[in-house]
Amino acid sequence: MHEPEQTVQVNLALRESLNKLVLTMTKLKAFIIHLIISLGIFLVFFSVTRFIWYPSFYFSASGAWDAMFTVAFVDVVLGPLLTLVLYKRGKPGLKFDLSMIALFQISALVWGMWVLYSERPVLTVYHEDSFYCLSDPLAKAANANLTTFKTEGIIPQALLPVPKTPEEARARETVMKTLPNDGVRPNLPAYVFGEQFEPITPENISEILANELDITRAVKSEPEYEQIWEAFRNTHKEAAARSYAFFPLRCSATEHLAALERKTGVIVDSMAIPSLNAIRKNFLTPQKRRDNKELLFPE
Repeated sequence: MHEPEQTVQVNLALRESLNKLVLTMTKLKAFIIHLIISLGIFLVFFSVTRFIWYPSFYFSASGAWDAMFTVAFVDVVLGPLLTLVLYKRGKPGLKFDLSMIALFQISALVWGMWVLYSERPVLTVYHEDSFYCLSDPLAKAANANLTTFKTEGIIPQALLPVPKTPEEARARETVMKTLPNDGVRPNLPAYVFGEQFEPITPENISEILANELDITRAVKSEPEYEQIWEAFRNTHKEAAARSYAFFPLRCSATEHLAALERKTGVIVDSMAIPSLNAIRKNFLTPQKRRDNKELLFPE
């Protein structure tokens, strides 16, 4: 007597389960479509950033990962997840919700593009004992003429030579003392005297090599740095690695060690190792240099 009622209840329960399944499938489909589109756009953006704006080691040396992670989280993770949560076929205001999600993602992408493009290194300048990365705004603020520097390396390189006379030294010191703290550029000569930059040539490379570092203590100071050094040795031929000169490379808050080719003066690679424990080679005896080289290049 109660069988028809039970049958109806079962059918209603099945229909409700099917409706939930269809709704879930629709949510999942919307999520997958959104994820594929977002991932495709992000991969294009990542490729341009990684291989054009920040080629090779400049990507990690410039700290580009930070902005990239933010864009990836918003565009590839958060955006599709919001669609999964909010999407419901026939829901009032669904178009508005999806439009807000898209606007949120586009805003994050535009922000990331603006930050990474404006901060991309366009010139690497050597001064005193370090290489400094200059973005386009910093190069313009320093009055550097980028067309005068050849792109023999990955990014054009230049040298800010030491003052040749006491008068030049005093003139620089006066400018540095009167430089306004505008927040645009660091208060360092490499970001100020762009009109005095020179191309790196065989004639002036000795000024750079005179300050090269013995990096043994820096490498041996942490197991992590030893692993980075081993990876560097595996990437480069032993003979080439032995001939490189090393200098601080300051492109972001995280300092790297730049590997410089002695003959050309071109930076060929960098390592995420700070120069804190490194020491200038000309401070060491010839025997100490040989001993340290054996530590870095064990047989």
